[in-house]
Amino acid sequence: MNEDGGHHVFIWFDPGLAATGWAFMVVKRMAFSRPENMVLSNLDYWESGEYKGPEHEHCRQASWLVKKSVEDWGFLAVTAGTEDFDLVQTVGTKEDLLSPVRINAVIDWEVSKTGLQLKYQNRSIRSNQTKARLKMFGFNKRFGKDELAAMQHLVYHVRRTKEASKSRPWKLNEGDQINSYWDCACSDNIHYAHDLRHPE
Repeated sequence: MNEDGGHHVFIWFDPGLAATGWAFMVVKRMAFSRPENMVLSNLDYWESGEYKGPEHEHCRQASWLVKKSVEDWGFLAVTAGTEDFDLVQTVGTKEDLLSPVRINAVIDWEVSKTGLQLKYQNRSIRSNQTKARLKMFGFNKRFGKDELAAMQHLVYHVRRTKEASKSRPWKLNEGDQINSYWDCACSDNIHYAHDLRHPE
């Protein structure tokens, strides 16, 4: 298990009958500790791909990725999510159309056994993370269809996590490994250490 406590792992899936896309990132926690710390400059590793073959194989491999990440990094350092089902296609059998629902159900169950709760994002959310934008961010490769969708969802979620971190008023002092000193990020820009209540 990784003991440094300095990284967070993000995993996202896009389930489908032909393939289930997946995307994986390891980001230094420092990226979310202060507004000026950028995610891309603190990105240690990323990878993406597609699971193909029988439906149960998609489920097995996706579940393994989450379980392995929790085993290596600890469940507090892992976020896992998937695209929520949205019926946008009416051509095909009921069995084919509901494949993403079944895959998500299995992944959700397996993820819950690690102590995590699988996050869901609506299909339309990923549309702003275009291929051109991903390339601009440095995610430059020939993506498969479902792989691209998973990457779009992942980038959206990480960006949303970064944005949410800016609203937190207390930031861990970068020089400390334990929560003994905190640096206030309030508008008064007070830089000396004080307790978790703003000075009057």
